[in-house]
Amino acid sequence: LYYVAKLKDLKKLDLNKSKSINDSGLAYLKNMQLMFLFLGSTGVTDNGLATIGTLTSLRNLDLSNTKVTANGLGQL
Repeated sequence: LYYVAKLKDLKKLDLNKSKSINDSGLAYLKNMQLMFLFLGSTGVTDNGLATIGTLTSLRNLDLSNTKVTANGLGQL
């Protein structure tokens, strides 16, 4: 995600089923202007939602089949 984060004009990022994506990698996305982020079936948990919550342009988020809980969603 380090290199993806350099694409400042990127609006849509589909990482569904990317098993190597986890909470720590999401930190690279914090300064992006993403509108659509698909993280279904990745290693994302409640801990990664604090970073996702900083994405102020985000309009659509897919967290299906992750270990995100209802409590974690409160960070968004």
